[in-house]
Amino acid sequence: MLNLQNKKIIIATHVYTTGPAQDLRDFLRSEKVGKLLYIGHPLFFQPKLKGSGYELYFGNTGEKKESYSKIKNNFGVWSYIRDFFNNIRYVIKNGRGWDLYIGSDNLNALSGLVLKRLGLVKKCVYYVVDYNPVRFQNRLMNKIYHKIDQYCVRHCDETWNLSARMKEGRKNYFNFSAGKQITAPIGIWYDKFARVEFDKVEKHTLVYMGHVLKKQGIQYVIEAIPAIIKEVPNFNFLVIGGGEYLADLKNLVDKLRVSKNVKFTGFVEDHREVEKMLSRCAAAIAMYERYDEHGNLSFTYFADPGKLKSYLAGGLPILLTDVSHNAKEIEKLGCGKIITPDKESIAKAVVTILKNESKLEKMRQNALKYARWFDWNLIFDKNLKRVLYEREIKMGKKQIDLCKYGQYKKDIFKKLNFHFQKGKKILDVGCGDGSDAKIFINEYRLRTSGIDIYEDKKIHSLRGFHFKKAGIYKIPFKSETFDYVFLHDILHHIDEKQQLYSNHIKGLRELKRVCKKNGYIIIVEGNRFNPLFYPHMVLLKKHNHFKQSYFRRLISKVFPTVHFISFEAHLYPPTFLVFFKFYESIMEKVPFLRSMRAYNVAIVRKGEADSI
Repeated sequence: MLNLQNKKIIIATHVYTTGPAQDLRDFLRSEKVGKLLYIGHPLFFQPKLKGSGYELYFGNTGEKKESYSKIKNNFGVWSYIRDFFNNIRYVIKNGRGWDLYIGSDNLNALSGLVLKRLGLVKKCVYYVVDYNPVRFQNRLMNKIYHKIDQYCVRHCDETWNLSARMKEGRKNYFNFSAGKQITAPIGIWYDKFARVEFDKVEKHTLVYMGHVLKKQGIQYVIEAIPAIIKEVPNFNFLVIGGGEYLADLKNLVDKLRVSKNVKFTGFVEDHREVEKMLSRCAAAIAMYERYDEHGNLSFTYFADPGKLKSYLAGGLPILLTDVSHNAKEIEKLGCGKIITPDKESIAKAVVTILKNESKLEKMRQNALKYARWFDWNLIFDKNLKRVLYEREIKMGKKQIDLCKYGQYKKDIFKKLNFHFQKGKKILDVGCGDGSDAKIFINEYRLRTSGIDIYEDKKIHSLRGFHFKKAGIYKIPFKSETFDYVFLHDILHHIDEKQQLYSNHIKGLRELKRVCKKNGYIIIVEGNRFNPLFYPHMVLLKKHNHFKQSYFRRLISKVFPTVHFISFEAHLYPPTFLVFFKFYESIMEKVPFLRSMRAYNVAIVRKGEADSI
C-alpha cells in the first residue's frame, strides 16, 4: 500500500485532452498525497483551453488553489521555451523539498532536471506519452528534439514509456539504450467503467469511437455492410465522434443505401455517456495505419492507444489492424481479431464474431479479464512505489535480516518484494507455528493477528501476536479490520477432501470482508505441476495444490483487479544449494516455464467495487 500523505509531488504536462498526466493527478488526489502541484500548459491554441498555470492540492485538508493565465494565440517554438521556464517559476513559487517531479514530454522533464540540480526536487521521472523517431520532418528540429529526449532519459531517475517500442525506437534509430527505461502502459479506471450484463448487450452492433478521419478506415466498414447484412440481417454500425471526414461518410452511407444500419452520434462531450454507449455494443473496431503520409512509422506504432483500453474495459472484442504493439497479444488472448483495412476482411471478421453468440460472450469475458491488468490503480501504485520507495526498500532490506529465518523464508519474502508499511495491521491466515508471523512482527513491525484451525504451542511464545482458533469460512474479526491479509500455502487446504470450487470462493470472499478498503490481500500458493513440488508434495504428501490456470481463474472470479506473479522458492539441502539456485534461474528466466514455477502469487488491492 502506498503511503503518500507525507509526500510532495509535481506533475508538469501539456494539455489538449485528458491523458495519463490527468489520470495520475486524479490517482494522487485519491491517495491523499500530502501536497500536489499540477502544472498545465496548452499544447496549442484552442479557445476552450486555459493558458499556462497550475493547481495546488493539499491532501490532508482537501484544500485546492488554482492559478491559470488566459490562453493566447501566439504559439511557436518560443511558447514552449516559455513553458520550460514557467515550470521552474511555479515550483519555486510553491516551496522547496519536493519528493518527486514527473514531466510529461521532454521539455517538461528537462525543467525537472534543472529543479533537481537546484536541489528543489529529489527525484525526476520523464513520462513519455508519445514518441516517434521522426517526430519532425525538419531534420534540425528532429535532431534537437531527440537530443533533449536522450538527455532526459539518461539523467532522469526513471523514464516511463507507454510501450517497449519506444525504448526499441531509441535503440534502433539512434543506437541509444542508456537510462532506466520502464514500460508504464496506458490504463483505465476499471472499477468506474459503466458496463452492462451480456443479456443487455446489442449483440449485432459494431462501434467505432474517436476522431472521424479518412485514415481511420471507417469507410471500409460501411463498404462491408452489404456483405455483412446477408449473414447478420440486423447488423448496426455506431460511429461515436466527429471530424472532417464525417460528411463524406454520410454520403457513402446514402450511396450504398445502408442508412438504417449506420448511426452517427457526432461529438459526445460526456465521457460517461460514451462509456455507456460502448458497453451496450457487441464489438469494436480500430484500424490504425502503420506508416504516415511521409512513409515513416506512425506515432500509433510506438504508442499504446488508449482507445483499445476503453474498448476492452467495456468488454468489447476488438477488430484491429496489426499496428499497435499489443495487437497480436489481444488476438492471442481471445480479446479480438486482426484484420486488414478492406471490406472483405472486415465483413468476414464481423460475421465470425457477431453470428456466434457463445463465441461473442467468451471473447467479451476475455476482454474484461485482460483489461483488469491495466487498471490505473495497479499501474500507478506499482511505478510510484518503485520510484519513491526503492532506496527506502533497499535500505530496509539491509536492516531486515531475513537470512536468520533460513534460506526458504528469505527467498519467499525477497521474491514477493512487497513493501509492508510499519505499524499497519495484518492477518496471517493459517498461521501454523507462526514462522511468517514472526517476520511480520520482528522485521516489518506490523501489528499481527493470526487464525488457524489448529493451535500450535509455539505461537504462544510470540510477543505481540494475537491468535484466534478459527477457520477461513468465518473469520472472527469485524469487516474491514486489516490493512493486509496474508496466506501462505493455505488456499488449497480449504475443503481439502472435496476441493469444491464454491467453497474456495466462499473462503476468498471472507478474506475480502475483513480487508480494509485500499488494503491488500496477498496469496502465496504452491503450484501443483512444479517439477519439484509435484513428486514431493502432490504424489508423496497428497497435497491438492492448484494448477496455475485454476488459481488465476479462482482469484479473478472474486477480485476484479489482481496482480499475478510467480517465482521459485524451495527448502534446499545446503550441499546442493548452488545446483538448485541454477535450476531456479532457468525456471524464472525462461518464459514458457512460467506456468510451472513453484509459487503462484496474487496481490489484490481491495477497491470500492470490492465491497461486500
